[in-house]
Amino acid sequence: MSVFSRLSLIGLALMAGCGTPAPASIQAPARIVVSDTTLQTVDAKALDASGAVLEGVQVAITTVSDPNIVRMGNNGELQCKSFGTATATLEAAPVKHDLVISCMLIREIRPEPATLNLVLTRDDAGKFGTTKGGPFGFTVIGLDGAPVTGADVAITAADPSLITIDAAGMVEGLRRGRTTIKAVVGDKIGTVEVVIGEQVAQRKGMVVEDSDKLGMPLDAGTYRITAGSSEPIELSANGGSCAEHETAGVLDVVCTLEKTGTIVVENPGTLGMGSDAQINLRVVRLP
Repeated sequence: MSVFSRLSLIGLALMAGCGTPAPASIQAPARIVVSDTTLQTVDAKALDASGAVLEGVQVAITTVSDPNIVRMGNNGELQCKSFGTATATLEAAPVKHDLVISCMLIREIRPEPATLNLVLTRDDAGKFGTTKGGPFGFTVIGLDGAPVTGADVAITAADPSLITIDAAGMVEGLRRGRTTIKAVVGDKIGTVEVVIGEQVAQRKGMVVEDSDKLGMPLDAGTYRITAGSSEPIELSANGGSCAEHETAGVLDVVCTLEKTGTIVVENPGTLGMGSDAQINLRVVRLP
């Protein structure tokens, strides 16, 4: 939304008539933010030495520091042309006033990645420590669809009790939970979702024989199970449901147990004529 008010700035400073004192100052904003390309006008008034408005004395826009960013119209209007900041000089002779115009011509802020998954692991004492992940980033996209360079992006963590962020864009997860990292430019917002889980089990080189299965008891909750295997395997949940997909040969399954149940790893095999499955398995409890 524009913060410009509707007041035409036409011509140079004019005197209302004989005896009208010369302007001592100009009442106008010091900075405004514009998020579109519509023609805008500025609410500006000439004041005398006592601060009273000088009726009949007009304020004119005389120059703009960067016409590539802000265009000055014939009727004292301003129009943002590209992302950036420029300064317009307002004049009611003999006084001048500088108005900083921030043109926030932004279509969107794209997160990279959209979701950041962090996993807490136990230390030697069995307690979950912190973990780091990332980096993450945001790309500001202009109204023309091209990336904007030099945008001042304000980045904050929605819940500092769950994560901290360093200058390199690395995120430290402090405890299990779900939160977001927010980026703001003008009136546009982009977010990276951060999911922090706890690793409750990890098995390397686990063997499940042909046509056999292995059960792993778990408390009620939601779990992400990833498994790399030398043979095709299946994952299911007794006491819950699972949704799965396979990416680059790794089975990635999210299972929700409504109550204490069992995650089942099965090597369907070929009725004793197949091969044993060598499996690397990790189970992470999600928030």
